[in-house]
Amino acid sequence: MNQSPPLFCIPLPHNADFLSLPFQAVEAIVGLPALRGIYDHASAVRSGDHFFQDILSSMNVRLNVQQEEIARIPATGAAIVVANHPFGGIEGIALGALIHTIRSDVKIMANYLLHSIPELAGSFIPVDPFGGSSSVKNNRRGMKESLRHLAEGGLLVIFPAGEVSSFSPAERAITDPEWNTNIARLIRHVECPVVPVYFAGHNRLRFQVAGFLHPRLRTAMLPREFMHSKDTTINLAIGNLIHFSKISHCNDIATMNFLRNRVYILRHKENNHRSATEQFRQVHDTISAAEYPEHLAAEIDQIPREQMLFASGDSFVFYSTAEQTPTIIREIGRLREITFRAAGEGTGKHSDLDEYDAYYTHLFLWNAAKQEIIGAYRLGKTDEILGKFGRKGLYIHTLFKIRKKFLRKISPSLELGRSFIRHEYQKSSALLLLWRGIGQFIVRHPQYTTLFGAVSISNDYQSESRQMLVSYLETNAFSSEYARYVKPRNFSDARFGSPLSAKIGSMCTSVEHLSQLISEIEPDGKGVPTLVKHYLKLGGKLLGFSIDEMFSNVVDGLIFLDLKQSSPAILEKIMGKEGLVGYMSS
Repeated sequence: MNQSPPLFCIPLPHNADFLSLPFQAVEAIVGLPALRGIYDHASAVRSGDHFFQDILSSMNVRLNVQQEEIARIPATGAAIVVANHPFGGIEGIALGALIHTIRSDVKIMANYLLHSIPELAGSFIPVDPFGGSSSVKNNRRGMKESLRHLAEGGLLVIFPAGEVSSFSPAERAITDPEWNTNIARLIRHVECPVVPVYFAGHNRLRFQVAGFLHPRLRTAMLPREFMHSKDTTINLAIGNLIHFSKISHCNDIATMNFLRNRVYILRHKENNHRSATEQFRQVHDTISAAEYPEHLAAEIDQIPREQMLFASGDSFVFYSTAEQTPTIIREIGRLREITFRAAGEGTGKHSDLDEYDAYYTHLFLWNAAKQEIIGAYRLGKTDEILGKFGRKGLYIHTLFKIRKKFLRKISPSLELGRSFIRHEYQKSSALLLLWRGIGQFIVRHPQYTTLFGAVSISNDYQSESRQMLVSYLETNAFSSEYARYVKPRNFSDARFGSPLSAKIGSMCTSVEHLSQLISEIEPDGKGVPTLVKHYLKLGGKLLGFSIDEMFSNVVDGLIFLDLKQSSPAILEKIMGKEGLVGYMSS
């Protein structure tokens, strides 16, 4: 009676017993006997749990994942888990063991190596990554089985790369190749949610070198790389659930790019790099004492009524100069420093006031009931400042070298900056009220049709988040027409994240997409800065980026806004219907 060949062996050709010794030598070289040893040990010590866990226990492999992240995997209903493929085997076992603690209806798309384990054959859907004559038929069968499993409400684990991560010269990193777009069709057919999972790490250098010689040689080394996982801890991060509605409008390529980005962004969460705030920690002076509310109120009463721009309930927007309201300006400087420090910015001094505050216009939001300042903006009128002080009179000149030709082209214009909303009002409509005030200021001074200034990306963001944001803005909101007139005084890509983060940022299809990615890796879940989103809605364009070493090393983007090109619907929100009509006809 014919006996089935042992598990994990290279079958001999028919009537070729004389080749048994050479074949055994090859098996030993690629590590198949060691795999059989692990299998035999796991089979002998069955714990009663699923065989996935028995394999991990036999190899002394531990999983490191946050408990709250495990809860993101749906306990019932059709769902797909997509993950990167850095090792080529152990990650499938790891996900099988992990998900079986939540639900039992799990199937994993995997190659022949894992599918050949008898105890796990029912948990795997085999796929052929080699693209031979039989692979199309085999993979089509696998897709049908996957659809059937999802239709029955099961969970499917997929490694969309179809092959193991390898060194990418373009990305200067070990990463998955492009993901298979057939997976997008599968997701679209079922319309189920997707959970992104990132595995930290990669196979050894010898594996990467073998891949440069021949892909099959790299594949032959997978058993040894599998065994190299013994006595290790596998670190993984699980992202937030992605509902089908988030990707329903995307084509296949865009869908897979989106999912791939959502997976790889998790590596920065796993790495838990120090934030740039910690890297550039500085000694801070004690914040200056608050001004007395009655003194502030007294100055408010002295402001000419025509300098009151907007009112809503107890909130009023005024503008004034330092000469008119010195106490208010001192309080604005104090509140700026408090607010900016909380966001990883700030001067480190007792108050954020400089020489520009003496002659810039200050627009601020006042709470009459509480007698306190809610927030403020600083406005620089270029037609007045350039005549008195030249380019050096503009604050933005400290961050960027700006050619006179640019200022002539856009003048008269307003430089906006040093904006803040104090912490306790940041979830209110304070920013909108401030901008209603700015809108009215412009309506009353219609000669100003362009706005520009610095918008900050604070050091409270991870370096990878800042890299993604800069790359997104350079790709989607950059004005090459005006950027040629501007040169940053201090900017270096070396201060930011990886090339992969730059690529992810440039591939984002919208601010919302970018914001989701950033929130995945930020400890507090924050997304794109509110002001950046606001300026982009107004049609703002970026002209360059500079690092402000005097302001906690924040990244400042030079934003430029031509109001005549802005959406009338957006302008109406800040100017009002009558104000917009008057402004556009002026």
